[in-house]
Amino acid sequence: RISDTRRCWAPKPLRPVCQAMITQEYTYAYAAVSVADGQMDSLILPHVNGACMQLFLDEVASRYPHERIVMVLDGAGWHQTESMQLAPNLTLLPLPPYAPELNPVEHIWDELREKYFHNRVFDSLDALEDHLRIYERWGFIAITATLLFFLLKKHSEREQTRQRERDADVLQRNQLEQHFAKLNAITPNVIYTFRIGADGRVTFPFANRKIEDFLPVSAESLALDGTLAITAIHEEDRALFMAAVEESRLALTPYRQEFRICHPQRGVIWIEAHSMPERESTGGTLWYGFFRDVTRRKIAEARLRESEGLFRSVTEQSTDAIFVKDRDSRYLLFNKAGADYVGRPLEEILGKRANEIFEAECAARIDARDKQVMETGEVLTHEETITSNGSERIFYGMKAPYRDSAGKIIGTIGIWRDITERKRAQEAMRLNEERLRLAADAAWLGTWDWDIRIDRVHWSSQVWAFFGVEPDSTKLNFDFFKSAIHPEDRERV
Repeated sequence: RISDTRRCWAPKPLRPVCQAMITQEYTYAYAAVSVADGQMDSLILPHVNGACMQLFLDEVASRYPHERIVMVLDGAGWHQTESMQLAPNLTLLPLPPYAPELNPVEHIWDELREKYFHNRVFDSLDALEDHLRIYERWGFIAITATLLFFLLKKHSEREQTRQRERDADVLQRNQLEQHFAKLNAITPNVIYTFRIGADGRVTFPFANRKIEDFLPVSAESLALDGTLAITAIHEEDRALFMAAVEESRLALTPYRQEFRICHPQRGVIWIEAHSMPERESTGGTLWYGFFRDVTRRKIAEARLRESEGLFRSVTEQSTDAIFVKDRDSRYLLFNKAGADYVGRPLEEILGKRANEIFEAECAARIDARDKQVMETGEVLTHEETITSNGSERIFYGMKAPYRDSAGKIIGTIGIWRDITERKRAQEAMRLNEERLRLAADAAWLGTWDWDIRIDRVHWSSQVWAFFGVEPDSTKLNFDFFKSAIHPEDRERV
């Protein structure tokens, strides 16, 4: 098969005549190539079977007795004979099935057939073997050169790809460094790394220049001795700081804490710090993080707490009912005085609507006034009769819109003052006055009073009748009264 008829060149119009072997005689070439140095070993044997393969393997192993040989070969039957005995320095490595292209030595036979044996005839099998011995080496050289070319080409392509990747990595790193430098220049925060070594030494390997606005030491000094920063922490916060850092170091959990720093010029500065730890191969722990100035926020929080405390004191000590509702008329706030008036604990009032607390008719009036205030945005004053738990009380109330920071109405606020006793006293006074009037009318008695300071006189209806004047038909004063007295009695009166 090695001298199969192949195509060849011939000048026009001649048709080439090629010779071909038709003798059915066979001989077989066994070859192996070292990928380390290109050395080839081959044998020409009369058969292709396990016995001949054993001869070839023994020959290769004997030529390199002091080297470890790993031979890659396909899964042909004569390559896998169970009775095959391998030399101690030889190991066979079979290729996957149907993958001859994974073994480059297979191309040697294609090279020999294509260039050195096509369109030829031989006088004998010995002549063919002699020719094979001569050109086997040349074919191997050609295929080896081809393989080396492709290997060098692939190696060059890989190196170019790797260089491009390295250049891209360097470019990306430079871009990231430029971006980080720009962000570092404009950020108001301190970006830092904080290390506690295996020996317990504390340092700040990196810190941007912003750190010098918070600490009375330079970033270079902190890179050598991190305890300079720790000593600047307020003495009341230092132990808490160290405990939080130790907890983060042991558990490798994120660190977050607020603490105070004492600055010689700026005074007390509140710091909010965030960082993430990681364990180093040397046994130390390195945190990557940032911290920022939250002094203004802490001052605002303190003022807010004072304001809330003042508001809570007012609402809790007030005898008036004070409440806040949302847009759905649910009670967000209800003070103790209000809860006492309603006769329910606070947990049964907060988050509830009026119809869940008061009787239906009363709740409807309350909801209507809430709606009116939220729609008009105006303050509403009114008297409200509240019935709860079978008890009826009268309140003088004020409702106003509850607005957010943008001025949007988000509910209502209100105050109720209990005027039940006052209303009862007024009603009792009215009844007493009515009884007195009825008694005076029955006894034909008249009553009057005179406010000397402003010279104003008040007569009951009977007095008007006594003087024969229509009620409110004239301005009453003491002079009018004197003019109505008989002249003989005026001086005595």
